[in-house]
Amino acid sequence: MGSSANEGRYKSISIAKMILTFLLPAIVFTIPVNEAFTPAIKLFMAITLCGILMFVFEQFNSMVAAILMVFAYVIFNVAPLEIAMKPWTADITWMTLASIFLVAIVLDTKILERIGYIVLSKVGNSYMGIIFGVALTAVACRLLMGSTAACATVALICYALCQACGFGKSKEAAGIMLMGVIGYLDSDLFLYSPDFFALLPTNMATVIPEITVNYPIMFMDNLIFVPLLFVKALLIGKLCGRQITNINRQVFVSLKNSLPPIDLKEKKILVVLLALIVYLFTQQFHGYSMMYGFILAPMILCLPGMNVGTPAQLAKANYSFIFFFTGCQAIGQVGAYVGIGDFISATLLPYLVGMGQTTFLVIVWMFAFIMNFLMTPAAEMNAFTVPLAQIVTDMGYAAYPTMYTFFNGISNFVLPYESAWPLFVYSLGLIPMKDFVKVYSCKAILDFVWLITAGFAFWSFIGLM
Repeated sequence: MGSSANEGRYKSISIAKMILTFLLPAIVFTIPVNEAFTPAIKLFMAITLCGILMFVFEQFNSMVAAILMVFAYVIFNVAPLEIAMKPWTADITWMTLASIFLVAIVLDTKILERIGYIVLSKVGNSYMGIIFGVALTAVACRLLMGSTAACATVALICYALCQACGFGKSKEAAGIMLMGVIGYLDSDLFLYSPDFFALLPTNMATVIPEITVNYPIMFMDNLIFVPLLFVKALLIGKLCGRQITNINRQVFVSLKNSLPPIDLKEKKILVVLLALIVYLFTQQFHGYSMMYGFILAPMILCLPGMNVGTPAQLAKANYSFIFFFTGCQAIGQVGAYVGIGDFISATLLPYLVGMGQTTFLVIVWMFAFIMNFLMTPAAEMNAFTVPLAQIVTDMGYAAYPTMYTFFNGISNFVLPYESAWPLFVYSLGLIPMKDFVKVYSCKAILDFVWLITAGFAFWSFIGLM
């Protein structure tokens, strides 16, 4: 009886979401047009809102939703096909595509598990040691992979650690699991991510062409956020591990020893990954595109003599993500084409007159953080980046701090549903909701305070503000 009632409730919710997906965009059509709010902008906003709601409510497969949205721009004459499809010619798209294949190759080995267990076998003699070990493991995995997709493996390493320590669903398990996902994703605050952060400079460049971000620029501009990651580790250790006094480090030694010896295949992958890291961080010297490194790395692993990449790995890579990714980029391209940035900038400019740079950045962070309750971070980046770039241009604010601040804001959540990877980690069943909310709320406060103090001071010191 209870199961039938739940099914009925879920069906009602699903129907309500479907109605809202089309009703809210339909309401946009009731708004009268004028010189600023043109018919093209109205149609663009209706189609984009419909696409974003498809992503948010998850009533459609993300690839299907992205394709429908992109071709709706063309079918309804909002933009020509070459504008809507322009993301497929961008470097970032091919870097992401190569990253997806590279992740599929690496996840077919024990490289990431090996890194995690080696680190924890050295420092895992206390709960705080485990937390810092997980943080180091997450950063190392993020540096090697360069893609958000490997976050799942870090989460599964953390899950295995919790099982080995005998932690069931508890605040102790929550600390370990959340440190893994926070350590991995928040590395994006200082490590360039071609499949996530890159959406911001790519879309902003449609308004501010001189914006350029790569691995060395991202790292040097945001060096101040490296120690913040370990302050978060200290905070999580204190919040979740007060009652844990000692842990037997041999647990992690046993996990490490249970892995098969490193083989030639893994050695080849590690050499290629390390070469890719060197290539990306020396771009200012050789001057070649980041795309070449990302494309060549998996291709080299597939060459005769290497024989690491296989057709099976190529087949199981998550290519549907690339359609979602290019669909998100299309929002920025089409938005710039119809002039959405000019419209929003003209609407908001009267309220920004006289507002200082610091106050503006605080508002940007708050806006991004609050919008996470309603939209996914990727949807936010594509819906608001172009208007944000136009405001920056019109008001004379600094572009790079605005971009970094906005990204910091969308990187903070309170509830699991706000972003896919925190939701995935929560779905593994070891994190009580109250501990998820507590950890992420404290992280958001810490991120905000660090940003407006150390972050702003550092950007001023290096001349960004």
